[in-house]
Amino acid sequence: MNDPLKATHGIYAEFPAAEYRARISRVRAKMAQAGIDAAILTTSENIRYYAGGPLTDLFVDSFNIFYLIIPTNSAHEPILLMSSGREGSSRTSWIRDRRFWGYDQNASIISQSLNISTAVDAVKKLGLERSVLGMELDCGQRLGMTLKEAQEFQASLPGAKFHPLSEIIWGLREIKSPAEMERLRRASAITCHAFEQGFDALRPGVTELEIASIVRASMFAQG
Repeated sequence: MNDPLKATHGIYAEFPAAEYRARISRVRAKMAQAGIDAAILTTSENIRYYAGGPLTDLFVDSFNIFYLIIPTNSAHEPILLMSSGREGSSRTSWIRDRRFWGYDQNASIISQSLNISTAVDAVKKLGLERSVLGMELDCGQRLGMTLKEAQEFQASLPGAKFHPLSEIIWGLREIKSPAEMERLRRASAITCHAFEQGFDALRPGVTELEIASIVRASMFAQG
């Protein structure tokens, strides 16, 4: 049996790699139809959806950005970018091409991250500096970076055109795969059972906080 602690990628992943590859394949097909050469994703929800995880614990640090670059051309694998020091956490992703940026030791914590130059360099090495790049720019999507960082990123690629991705992303994410539906059913069953335990614990004098603790503990205990 394989030891998950020795794995270099996909450790304790939420779904098998095949599920994520199918999602990548679908978004590539839609991007090709829209004339988009690559997607540059930065929000936690979209990175979790396509890169796997659990990666959500990585997004509690507002001073760090996370990029997922998905080239439309299937000859190029997706690239996951994050700051150095995240090498261990990155192993939860199925993606093999994971790159890490360092810090400028002479700068403040606000401006020390070298994330922009690392992401721009990755785009250029793919030969996409004069292509159409899809980003989370419109309805229901929020960039996982500051406005200043987004402007700097786009200014560093003056030959590129930036296209909104919301229609593509929402159109794909709203259609659930069999694996997703199974997880949703399980989550619903866990939630119902947890609330039943909460109602069963109702007594005169029991506080709302105590009931909430019972419900939460039940959810965690059930997975």
